[in-house]
Amino acid sequence: MWLARSDPGEALGACALHLFPRLPSPASPTGEEGYVVHVHTQPAWRRRGVGSALMVAMLEESRRLRLGRLRLHTTEEGRALYSRFGFREHADNMQLVLD
Repeated sequence: MWLARSDPGEALGACALHLFPRLPSPASPTGEEGYVVHVHTQPAWRRRGVGSALMVAMLEESRRLRLGRLRLHTTEEGRALYSRFGFREHADNMQLVLD
């Protein structure tokens, strides 16, 4: 889980990543995938880079863990954020295959 805080310690936003074992596949050679959940930014801090900073931190850790794929379900409001980071529509969710 990642928590974005202001200098005085106010919580600005958060996101979490659940890890799931899967059978290895070309899209997930290590057999472990991530599911992104609980992405939230306080309304007063939206469109100010908080969500992007959380996504960058989560993606860095996902790559460090060599996860093959990330999945998430999104609201219409969050779709643009995830799309900017390479997530694409897939059935009833969005996914990103990591390099």
